[in-house]
Amino acid sequence: MISNAELDRRWALVRKAMHENGLDWLIATTGHPYGYQRWLTNRTGLAGTLVAFPAKGEAILASHGDDVHSVPRDSYGVRHVASCAQPNIIANTHAPLLIEPISASNPRRIGFLGLGYLPAATYLALTKALPQVEFVDATDIIAPIKAVKSEEELECMRRAARMHEEAIALLPGLVRPGVTGRYVMDELRHHLVRSGSNHQTMMVGSAPAGQICRYFGPSDRVLEKGDQLAILIEGSEPDGYYSEAMPTVCLGEVPDALRKAFNDVVEIQERLAEVACPGALPDDLLRLNDELMRRKGYPPEGRLLGHSQGVDLVERPAFTPKGETMPLQKNMVISIHPTTHAPNAWGYPVNMSFLITDGAPQRMLRTPQEIIVV
Repeated sequence: MISNAELDRRWALVRKAMHENGLDWLIATTGHPYGYQRWLTNRTGLAGTLVAFPAKGEAILASHGDDVHSVPRDSYGVRHVASCAQPNIIANTHAPLLIEPISASNPRRIGFLGLGYLPAATYLALTKALPQVEFVDATDIIAPIKAVKSEEELECMRRAARMHEEAIALLPGLVRPGVTGRYVMDELRHHLVRSGSNHQTMMVGSAPAGQICRYFGPSDRVLEKGDQLAILIEGSEPDGYYSEAMPTVCLGEVPDALRKAFNDVVEIQERLAEVACPGALPDDLLRLNDELMRRKGYPPEGRLLGHSQGVDLVERPAFTPKGETMPLQKNMVISIHPTTHAPNAWGYPVNMSFLITDGAPQRMLRTPQEIIVV
């Protein structure tokens, strides 16, 4: 578990930001997957967990529970309140548990964190019960704090990276004719779980040589000699911190088109990493990526080029065509994952996670940037 000293560090920074912005409470829920809820409380829960974080005093964690199955359990700086499933289903939210303690403090301004993950029922219940309160989106205020990692958090993320290195090292013994991509993925998932991972997002796909191999399927295709396999590995370590990797495996010779797409994407990622320094804007890296892609004959990015990571697999700042205002800062861990799209091959970098430093970014994984050949 994250230490109490680490929680104190976060809470001091958050409360300073709340004071500067006139916020009496913050309301948070789960994210992708853990969100501000876990980051603020070091706790997870069931059935639409909510957190009410005050400018002073204990945080409140609201989740499913009852006197038989899940007795509310307080923890350091966090008071746990719970409702059984039936009232939760009727109200569609645990928000009623929070209204009384929030109202008792006579709040004037409350900030929501991660509105995209906040249930509409929670939003409606709070705004209806507290009509005198000004509700605002406080994500821009708190997200930069969450994105900059402490040394304790970085050690968790290094552990997650080592787990991914170990998983990749298993691939030469798993990928062979006669098995499916799903079998390979399940074996790697089992390894991560045995290593303490409590959440994994994984996808796999295969294709014959000369065809595009996509990591998002088909997963049940039986591998044959000469095939390619692409697998996305995204898993958390025991404290919930993430890393990710996307190795490519060939059963035999690497097709020329795939080798070119892979070499190009590794070169482009290296160029992007060179400018990923404190103060750099994600939009600038996105423009550089698109320029480099066009020079090599590939289409520009149409999805996330990269993003920060922590207890969320994907957190801000994000390198997205939708735009991002948060600059990179020292001790952010960011994933940079460009893709080269050619007519008969896609290229993915193996290592994607970088630690932002005062100098050149440091790779979190030591696995070579190579196509694995078995």
